[in-house]
Amino acid sequence: MPNERADVPHVLDDPPPFHSKLLDYGERPYWSADGTRIAFVETNYGDVCELDVETGKVRNLRQGPGEHHAFLRVLILANGDYLLIGPRTFKDRDTSRHVESELWVLDKNADRPPKPLGGRIFEGCGVSARTPLITYAVGGRNDPDRLEPDAYECHVTEIVYGDDGPEFGRDTVFYRTRGTLRPEPQDFRRDDTEVVFAEYVAGAEPPHPRCVVRGCHVETGEFTTYVEEAMVHNECEGIFPDRDHICLESSCDTEWPLFPPREPVGDSRRPSPRQRPETPQLSRSW
Repeated sequence: MPNERADVPHVLDDPPPFHSKLLDYGERPYWSADGTRIAFVETNYGDVCELDVETGKVRNLRQGPGEHHAFLRVLILANGDYLLIGPRTFKDRDTSRHVESELWVLDKNADRPPKPLGGRIFEGCGVSARTPLITYAVGGRNDPDRLEPDAYECHVTEIVYGDDGPEFGRDTVFYRTRGTLRPEPQDFRRDDTEVVFAEYVAGAEPPHPRCVVRGCHVETGEFTTYVEEAMVHNECEGIFPDRDHICLESSCDTEWPLFPPREPVGDSRRPSPRQRPETPQLSRSW
């Protein structure tokens, strides 16, 4: 069931002049690489749809064959297939989103049931616009047989296609952490050599930030902190085609975040990016 609507002012109650409303409903929009379509979910744990931006026509992608599943997010892979995120069955909001949410691939024609890839993940996922690579995090609640409850690890994984359809291929774990830090990969840049990710800080107390924007060069293990502000939630959301700018979800409160204009990935609200002094654990399997 969807979340209750908040009775608070919304930025679109008085939209800016460059704003154009496409639909009266929908969540988690994701642009196609050519900018002609937007994939989205009707509502959390709802159907997956796609909007033709020019015509305004909406196509329901999950009215085809196979067992129906409720999804939280949809992204578009480099080959045009859809990457879906959601549980096999809805149990409750916490379990279905934070514990049992997993990855699925739906054929671009949406004429076959989505296939589960067999991996549960923490929150969202990033996809490459040019190669069959995805990036995501796994937490201890997703994989309790392998990870401690407060542990997280970030992956870059290739999706390969065989006789049985899409499946996980080569995998790299590029970051591991425990405690209060909870990373969520968002996007690739620099020809897929760098992953930009948000790192939530659980229970942050002054002067610590609530969420930090970081980047990792996967092959070298070099980390860069792009945006870090005391007691501010700064979360990267959706990279621009130039891969040099990214939307920033920024808020100083804990209930309803604000959405300012884009923030350059290469810049920050500090004079320049700084390198973290620690060396996070890095493992390669490529």
